[in-house]
Amino acid sequence: MMLVNLEKIKKTLKPGPMPADVKKQIQIINNLLNAQNIQSECVLGGSTAKNTNLKGDFDIDLFVKFDRKYKDQDISKILENAIQKLKPELVHGSRNYFQLRNTYTYEIVPVLDVKDEKQALNVTDMSPLHVQWVKEQTRRNNRLPDDIRLAKMFCKSAKVYGAESYLQGFSGHVLDILLAHYGNFENFIANVSKWPLNGQVVIDIEKHHKSPLKVLNRSKKTGPLIVVDPLQKERNAAAALSKQKYNVLIKRAKEYMQNPSERFFKAENISLVKVRKENIGAQVFSIQVKPLNEKKDVAGAKVKKIFDYIIASLKKNEFTVLSADWEFRPDNALLVFVVKDEILPLNKERRGPPLNAKYDVEKFKNKHLRTYTKNNRIFSEVKRDFRKPSKLFDDVITQKYVTEKCKSAKLKKQQ
Repeated sequence: MMLVNLEKIKKTLKPGPMPADVKKQIQIINNLLNAQNIQSECVLGGSTAKNTNLKGDFDIDLFVKFDRKYKDQDISKILENAIQKLKPELVHGSRNYFQLRNTYTYEIVPVLDVKDEKQALNVTDMSPLHVQWVKEQTRRNNRLPDDIRLAKMFCKSAKVYGAESYLQGFSGHVLDILLAHYGNFENFIANVSKWPLNGQVVIDIEKHHKSPLKVLNRSKKTGPLIVVDPLQKERNAAAALSKQKYNVLIKRAKEYMQNPSERFFKAENISLVKVRKENIGAQVFSIQVKPLNEKKDVAGAKVKKIFDYIIASLKKNEFTVLSADWEFRPDNALLVFVVKDEILPLNKERRGPPLNAKYDVEKFKNKHLRTYTKNNRIFSEVKRDFRKPSKLFDDVITQKYVTEKCKSAKLKKQQ
């Protein structure tokens, strides 16, 4: 059934050997730590260490593992002092970490060198152990890294990859677990296509619990996908996943099963030319947003709020939104809205209270000169704020709700 050449795609996704620049950066950090007699070690982490990174991925995770004797100290501050000559950028999180930007973007994360979840004081302390877990799975199944890359690219193409709050998609960690659970990409897609839409799926790869839903904390089992973390049995690794992204992956998997194609492994940026070509007769509005200089997750969440606010404003003012999409980059974000080409009537109906709410009815009458009743409720006609969507867009990008969440928002010329 699988007509697409997966082996060929795997080769296009696989990166080359680890660049010398990465090894050099690790050595520089270790030299700085050793110079101050800090009992710690900088090691490669994340997908690069697991050998599940995609070709062209320039984000590198480095973990600085501190001896447990530092467990009562501020290891973020210790690390900051040790590497200050590198002029890293401080990033605030559950435990502060650092970024360096040169050929690659390095995230340098301080962690305690722990052996299990009981010794961990922060969720990041478990990250090196997750690397070890994936490597152990790979020893049992040497196809796993390539299949994880396929799954990542499939999810990127469907725009459901990334667990940041503004994305609410599938994290690399969750995909690691799912691919190890299902064994290979083909089984993963076949099973995902059978997941219940708007339902719930429970996966416990290490069989920590007889019935995870009876054991897990209520807050950890409300999402559509429950993936019991293999190393932290009380944690749902997929807690950040939204129902919408869960449903999108299922639909995408069904489409792939019906008609496999290489297009499912191509992540494309929004093309305004393509959007306009596919929506002749409608109005296409695009807004360039410059995010704030904040942590990517925070800046992205604020841009997402702007996107949602504009959609809500369009619907509130009774414009027909045919489609909408957005994409985020730290230097800029693009918001695109396809709206029905229409000029709304001068007035719109305003719904008032039911007739039996006499006090509220009197207030409504005092506020509106002309009223009428239907279906046991009072109504009035009021002048619209906006008859054309272009006028709404001109206004909305100047509103405080938008301007306080970004550096700038510029409306590009619409179709």
